[in-house]
Amino acid sequence: PAATAPVVAVDLPSGLAADTGNILGVAAPALATVTFVGPKRGLYTADGPGLVGDVRFDDLGIPAAIRAEHPGSGRLVQPGDVVLAPRPANSHKGRFGRVAVLGGEAGMGGAAAMAGWAALRSGAGWVVCCAASEAVATVAGFRPELMTAPWDQSAAVIADGDVLAVGPGLGSSATAVELVAAALATDRALVLDADGLNRVAERPELA
Repeated sequence: PAATAPVVAVDLPSGLAADTGNILGVAAPALATVTFVGPKRGLYTADGPGLVGDVRFDDLGIPAAIRAEHPGSGRLVQPGDVVLAPRPANSHKGRFGRVAVLGGEAGMGGAAAMAGWAALRSGAGWVVCCAASEAVATVAGFRPELMTAPWDQSAAVIADGDVLAVGPGLGSSATAVELVAAALATDRALVLDADGLNRVAERPELA
């Protein structure tokens, strides 16, 4: 910490775990990191982004054929990688996927609203946030594109969704547990996040 000279890390900053991005006791922050052979997951996860500075990659001239034999274990999504296809003028939101977000306990409606907005930004056409009745106004005021429903209408919301996102701001109430269980009982594509994961962790029978 007392050093004043700029630090350039070779391959990855000292003390940073290459696979996880965790700090192994103490790590040296760098102004820039030049990494070799392959980008390491730890440069982009956990504590890594706060330590690596400007990341540059050099493949050291490894032939493409060799790289093809040893594919990476993940993919670094870059701006522009995900581009939504143009949509016909004669179309409506129901043709582009239906996402149901279950979350938003009283005082935490913003979490459900942000998840719903992310679904819309990702291309879903129909997004409804099913939140506690006290939080419905918060969600509705966040983005006018988001539809809302209170928790007591969750059965219909789940039935209408193609994809379920369960957990943002869901809380730990008995109703939260019931919503997680109801979602898991379906055959819908499902993302468990935040309190959805917490409720499953507390109740192994849900897993």
